[in-house]
Amino acid sequence: MKKLLFAFLMTMALCALGDKSDVASRFELCCPLADPPAKGVRGRLRIPGDVFDQSRNFPADLRILDENGTQWPFFIAKPSDRTFSEKQTPQILNKAFVDGPEPHWEFDLVMPEDKPGAVHNRLEISTSGNDFVRRVEISRSKEGGLSAHLGSGYLISFPNNRNARNNRITYPDTDVARLHVNVFTSAKNADEHFEVQRVAVYCQDKISAEREPVDATQCAVPENETDKRTQTFILDSGFQKRPVEFITFEVTDASFARCVSVSGRNVENEQWRNAGGGEVHRFEKGEKTTISVRAPYRWVKISVRQDDNLPLDIRSIRMEAIPRYLAFEAVSELPARLCFRGWDLPAPRYDLRTRTSEATSLTWPVVELEAMQPNVSAGSVCFYRKYSSLIGAVIIGGVSLLVIWIIISMMRRQPSP
Repeated sequence: MKKLLFAFLMTMALCALGDKSDVASRFELCCPLADPPAKGVRGRLRIPGDVFDQSRNFPADLRILDENGTQWPFFIAKPSDRTFSEKQTPQILNKAFVDGPEPHWEFDLVMPEDKPGAVHNRLEISTSGNDFVRRVEISRSKEGGLSAHLGSGYLISFPNNRNARNNRITYPDTDVARLHVNVFTSAKNADEHFEVQRVAVYCQDKISAEREPVDATQCAVPENETDKRTQTFILDSGFQKRPVEFITFEVTDASFARCVSVSGRNVENEQWRNAGGGEVHRFEKGEKTTISVRAPYRWVKISVRQDDNLPLDIRSIRMEAIPRYLAFEAVSELPARLCFRGWDLPAPRYDLRTRTSEATSLTWPVVELEAMQPNVSAGSVCFYRKYSSLIGAVIIGGVSLLVIWIIISMMRRQPSP
């Protein structure tokens, strides 16, 4: 009996181990690359909803494999909002030196005409002289007078240390087209004479991350999900674990303000999970109809709190997400495919991310994927490969029972005292 049990456990162990060098056979599904690049070329694959939905352990069970089963290194790249500072030269107007208890230079700065409405938050002021600490005051400027103090700072220069200098003054982000600036004489020498030589302003150029629509079908709202004080919507994207990050409302009402809460779930009838929320409004001088959420769910429930107000006339609700890419490097010229829904695979570890940057990878060309299809290589693998984790647990339990059995048998054979 013990020999039979030992033989059974050994067979199970061999089944569990199998040929793990054949990585391609460990995936159920794949999407072929429509036009594989040449060897050494880098590119991007946009991750479709099927991959999020079908992956067992995203992204650990993803691989890019060529015909020979060679892995192509990759990492997940996600676009993000980027802000650049660009140095501009404003026009200086009304420059004059003002005597009095606090002698100072004053002047107006007009932002460049080629940057209308640009956001700026820093000035760079060059003045003559050395060894000084000069206070600077910055305000909004209007042709009829001054308004709204923005910020202050100091221009600093020490004669014996060229590194101990400062000529930049920061203030809160603003898009005003005109500033008024006062540069006071040095605290060390109020009678000094100096000149304001150059002034530069740093304008910010913000590039928003790209978004992709998340197609969804509006579902009927069950009676137990409704509330007289809340407008409720349930949207079905058709894919589990597909991220939803932005929800936009098309509202016809002229003026409103509402609180919105969002929840989601991947399995019907399970408990709703909180996914964030926010507020939407429309007033005479502005509106906000988009909220940011974190909802990696198939079903998304949107609740618009109306309290005692009339329900909003919501014509449509649009869901969007920032696309995820697999940034990869081709290691051969053979046809390749994106394989997923794998069995018992650890997360891959490649060095591609250390050899480039995420920002650079987002400029690589996008390679299209063909439709999802079954992985032919998986058909040649025995059924037990899908259950290798369970088989491993059975082996451990069986070995434990075998050891206990042997110990008990040895104790029974011992002569009685």
